[in-house]
Amino acid sequence: MEGKIFGSSAAKDSPTVAHYSHAIWPVGPGVPVTLAGIVGKDIKTGKLAEGGIGPETEHILQEVRRQLQEIGLGIEHIMHVRVMLAGPVGNSGAPSEDFAGMNAVYKTWFENNLPPPTRDTVGGCRLLDGARVEMVVTAWKPLK
Repeated sequence: MEGKIFGSSAAKDSPTVAHYSHAIWPVGPGVPVTLAGIVGKDIKTGKLAEGGIGPETEHILQEVRRQLQEIGLGIEHIMHVRVMLAGPVGNSGAPSEDFAGMNAVYKTWFENNLPPPTRDTVGGCRLLDGARVEMVVTAWKPLK
């Protein structure tokens, strides 16, 4: 497949823990781009953001914005987000602390996107390096 590999896995100083690309844009405008395996970890130090799920979520969304900007896209181009939480999502209609903490930060990033991107959230995931949250983002820039 031809395409531009970008994101934290493309950085020479990025610690790699698994064999995958964080992002590939196969063709260009009109074709979705997927950013995968994004956790709240600083790509230079390899350390998770301190303070729990809220700061991890904020770090992830900052990294998503940075990676999208590399190819001329922004948060407004996000179509779908898959959120994986280490803790449970919740039961009986009550969200878990992990879900509530992630969602409180997440919604601030998409308040001005109407409609906001679609999202699915799964809990009870075993994430790398003690991360509390991981995201996979699909963005799209329409053809002009």
